[in-house]
Amino acid sequence: RVAGKTKSAQDDAIQRARGNNAAGVGRSTDVSSMTKHEMSSRALRPAGSDKRAPREISSALQELQSFQAYDSVGEFQAGSRESLSRKSRQIMELQPDMVSGVDSIAASAGGRLAAVLQSETYQRCRSGWSGRLDGRRLHKTGVGDGRVFSRRAERKALHTEVIILYDASGSMQSTAVETSWDNAGYAAVASYGLLKALRNIPHVRSAVWAFQNIACVPMAKFDMPIPDKYLRPYGGTPLGASVFRLLGEYTSQPDWRRILFIMSDGVPDSSMLFRSALAAAERSGVETYGIGIRTDAMNFFFPEERRLELYDLRKLVPGMFTMMQRA
Repeated sequence: RVAGKTKSAQDDAIQRARGNNAAGVGRSTDVSSMTKHEMSSRALRPAGSDKRAPREISSALQELQSFQAYDSVGEFQAGSRESLSRKSRQIMELQPDMVSGVDSIAASAGGRLAAVLQSETYQRCRSGWSGRLDGRRLHKTGVGDGRVFSRRAERKALHTEVIILYDASGSMQSTAVETSWDNAGYAAVASYGLLKALRNIPHVRSAVWAFQNIACVPMAKFDMPIPDKYLRPYGGTPLGASVFRLLGEYTSQPDWRRILFIMSDGVPDSSMLFRSALAAAERSGVETYGIGIRTDAMNFFFPEERRLELYDLRKLVPGMFTMMQRA
């Protein structure tokens, strides 16, 4: 039952919600072939009586229209797709203490990550038309979406794909107190440490991407070596467009588990687009987790069981283990 509506109005709302869901992003393979126009029309299509502020829509469209996704770090450095300044394409080398940080995280993470990723079955909490009423989803009734109930569905997980997306925007220039690294380097060390650990777990494929300004760059695609470089922090925070882009990287095999870890310290260029991307990930069967780099920014976009505030790299592994057990 949708709160505050008559039965006739409820039926109309449910039909509209079903239609909007069918027209939205349903599978990761759909996202990978989208043009910018198709992506923007699906991501920003209003549902029911949704009246979005013109400024929010303008911000989302601007992010999508200027966004560039690259196939390699080399292509990004060459700036072959648009006239970026040389400053915005700078790649930084990992310093020796950063490499030690990567190794330390990898050594402590392997066993714990394997415990939560290698289980024969896993449980996903899905929204739907029946089940237990979920207070976190009640806001959907305002846009004619009656899927305000949640239920746990257990599925076989024979293989797992993990993508780690980290923030290299201008706000990541801040320096961590306990290290000499900027926050972009801090996030890179965390990402590469997890990547190195994941590479040692059977039946798990893993990759790391970074975003900044108007670009999303693969630092290490599936089966590529562990990176020894990271992006110099610069420009804006195209989180929404980056998530939409990465949904096309996952396999479409139904029995594979798909996970996306997002590390960021700031607010997305378009919060509306980021929320749309997270909703598309949920419909595509991709689990999303937010890790706030020295901030609580991710708390505004992820429920408590799917978010982590990271102020100390030593607490990354136990924090992630606890987070994934709760989800």
